[in-house]
Amino acid sequence: ASSPTKSPTSPTSTPTPPPRIFAIGGHFQSSVEVLTLPTTSTSTPVWSSHSSMATKRFGPAAAALNNALYVFGGSTTNSDSGAVRSMEAFDLGTNGPWEAKASMSTERWVFEGSVIQGRLCAVGGRDTSQTYLSSVECYTPSTD
Repeated sequence: ASSPTKSPTSPTSTPTPPPRIFAIGGHFQSSVEVLTLPTTSTSTPVWSSHSSMATKRFGPAAAALNNALYVFGGSTTNSDSGAVRSMEAFDLGTNGPWEAKASMSTERWVFEGSVIQGRLCAVGGRDTSQTYLSSVECYTPSTD
């Protein structure tokens, strides 16, 4: 009797998405535009729309971490009184949808957002009482 033939298997892999640049929010906007950069010398950059965020934001921070894009803070009124604490994220592998995440402890806009040692950090900015902030607060995605 002959034994069954074993065929080699190849590991499954997820294709790497092309490099992208995101234009997020703006003056009372919740829109998101995506510029997909060329992956070969013959392709050209292409702008496309992405699903809008739940919150319109002016002056938010944004950062990518663990294959997700996070947008946090900003103002809904283009003034200190409209500064928000909320954060939204979407999975860069599946392109969405936007999902609410834990809010910052302080409302802030026109501030710096950065990834430091696997955490999203909000640095400085202004709050709802027109105060310049020197504080830093950080978010760890695995705890949300």
